[in-house]
Amino acid sequence: MPSQSITSVSNPHIKKVLQLRERKARYECGLTIIEGVREVSCALAAGLKPQELFVCPEFFHDRGEAGLVGKIGKSATVFEVSKKVFEKISYGERHEGVLAVGQPQAVALHGLKLSSVPFVVIVESVEKPGNLGAILRTCDAAGVEALILCDPATDLYNPNIIRSSLGTIFSVPTVTASLEETKQFLNTNKIKICAAAPQAVQVYTGADLRGALAIVLGSEQKGLTDFWLKNSSLQVKIPMRGKADSLNVSNT
Repeated sequence: MPSQSITSVSNPHIKKVLQLRERKARYECGLTIIEGVREVSCALAAGLKPQELFVCPEFFHDRGEAGLVGKIGKSATVFEVSKKVFEKISYGERHEGVLAVGQPQAVALHGLKLSSVPFVVIVESVEKPGNLGAILRTCDAAGVEALILCDPATDLYNPNIIRSSLGTIFSVPTVTASLEETKQFLNTNKIKICAAAPQAVQVYTGADLRGALAIVLGSEQKGLTDFWLKNSSLQVKIPMRGKADSLNVSNT
């Protein structure tokens, strides 16, 4: 059962949650916001232990919220908040009445556990959290073993990324690394590098993508840098039949 009731947006605990919307605050304390039933459930399944849980029963829709609250309440402080307060701390319009604060488990590049024939995705300098979240969902659906972010413009555990990924950020091992670190990692593990580039001659359907493979995607505005174009084993493109010359990076 909730240990405290909060009805004011001026409550210190609420102010703390609002501060975690900022990258600097997340970096300094190592905490982030995880909102939504699926998202929090995925975090728990990955071993994350929330420190605090904020719930608003008015937004519950019989999706297992009560059981989730009971499970988390054994080790975390649970606050029942008013509808007004939850709307203040929530992201977007999709309110599910469950929001957790916790410390994500950091994964290092050398700590990735890959199969004998690994399939990984690399994203260079991605800017928009929503795009990264969509990429994570695609990686999860496609069985990608790891996602490597090279010089991202957003921090990995931005609450918008967590929400837009529907919690798959916790099921797809994701790390950040420099370009050189990533290249060395791929070479050490004998992983072929496939660069997705609009200027490529070969269409992806005709490429030999068998074996250990890393697909590299570029940023929303500039695409891939010369680093990956020079260090890739092959370059492929998705044919564009309309007037646009490229797809959103999350669709690629």
